[in-house]
Amino acid sequence: MKPEAYKPEITDLKDISRAPDRCQTIVTLVLDWETKLRWLVLGESRLRTQRDRPDGRWRLEAYLAAGVTDFEHDSAYVLRLPLIGVHFEGIEYHQTRLTAWVDPNEADDFRVPKPGYNPMKHPKAHVCKDEHCKRDDPKGHLIVPEGLYVPPFEPDLYRAVRGKQVEILISPVRKDEDEE
Repeated sequence: MKPEAYKPEITDLKDISRAPDRCQTIVTLVLDWETKLRWLVLGESRLRTQRDRPDGRWRLEAYLAAGVTDFEHDSAYVLRLPLIGVHFEGIEYHQTRLTAWVDPNEADDFRVPKPGYNPMKHPKAHVCKDEHCKRDDPKGHLIVPEGLYVPPFEPDLYRAVRGKQVEILISPVRKDEDEE
């Protein structure tokens, strides 16, 4: 008997991403012509072209909360989602709308966590003791364990979403309205 395929779930990353009180990024997964799933919800994000490949590949990226780094003091990621076919739908009232497809040929770069991911609560996460860092922030900043600079590859999640269309909304958080 064939095992049942993984079904993507809503993954709320607001609490571990940067600036969730000011910015929101919502990625909706288009499962089929009539079914959509609000898949990823997070704070501040960026959409970048793959500089080393001028072939239409993009990546939606977001960092962990401000100050969280790896052991080399590089900002750690909350996700990296490789995309192709990015289409600008428009900007309306400071809401940027895009459509794209999850790159079906970039398994190595697909670093999207499943619900519950939080490397900041990992037992090996610790506060930096470097004197230089203590001068900038007396409380210190958090360092996530080696291997969690980016989320781990989730093969069953990738198989479930590769090649699927996504709708991306990037906007400021409005205190007077619910999330769209």
